Amino acid sequence: MILASLDNHGKIMYPNDSLVVTCRTQLLTYVEERVYTTFYSKEQLENNLDQYLYKCLIRHFLKYDFYDNKLDDVKKEFSFLYQLVEYCYDRFLSEKITLDERQISTLTLIFREHVLKNKIASRNLKKVVIITNSAKEKSTFFSQQLLYYFDTKMIAILNINELY
Repeated sequence: MILASLDNHGKIMYPNDSLVVTCRTQLLTYVEERVYTTFYSKEQLENNLDQYLYKCLIRHFLKYDFYDNKLDDVKKEFSFLYQLVEYCYDRFLSEKITLDERQISTLTLIFREHVLKNKIASRNLKKVVIITNSAKEKSTFFSQQLLYYFDTKMIAILNINELY
């Protein structure tokens, strides 16, 4: 359980969970109906949401989480998307899964990453590799921000611990 709750770019370490799939489906449907972007790469978004929601379940069960000050401004920076995720959670998911403000912020970043990814699908791109010490969800979000402003293609995002 602890290994499944940590960030990694390798094999997914959690079983198929009906609660996670139900929460992901409700969240994805709710957000996609209210944003002006069609998610063409929905399978990847579903996998990212499943993995993160499962990590949230495990971390809640084990009563631990990691504070990240980079999530403090997400509510203000991406207020529309944050409000969609927060409302969906409050209205439909709060009885099924426990999420705090930072976890809702991370879900917001996951959605924002895929919104950006779907807006730049047809550009001619340069290749980039990023090496970071940030958590997977945040590093993929910020790499997607980079892709939005510059014509680049992300070859890999490596955590410093994975270099060896």
